[in-house]
Amino acid sequence: SLTGYRFVDEIDLLHVGKYTRWIQKYTASRKPALANGGFLTNIEHGDTGIYLKIRLYNNKIINIAFDNCLLYQKMGVGEQLVLLVADYVEK
Repeated sequence: SLTGYRFVDEIDLLHVGKYTRWIQKYTASRKPALANGGFLTNIEHGDTGIYLKIRLYNNKIINIAFDNCLLYQKMGVGEQLVLLVADYVEK
């Protein structure tokens, strides 16, 4: 279900305005699951870490902690094209 997404593990690789999905790392109450996601609107630095503001499908804005999630962002057409060319060149 993450076809067309790229894993983001560094803050400088995040792109504001792109569709973002995540998996919570530390959830004792339930099994880790892939969130439906939303659009990344802002990156903020707080006292306890870096927080991402995500706009959901219903226009609700939520904060998620960068350090507590595995993040995936939707690739653009250009990024997908570069990957396809790289695969072609390898063959």
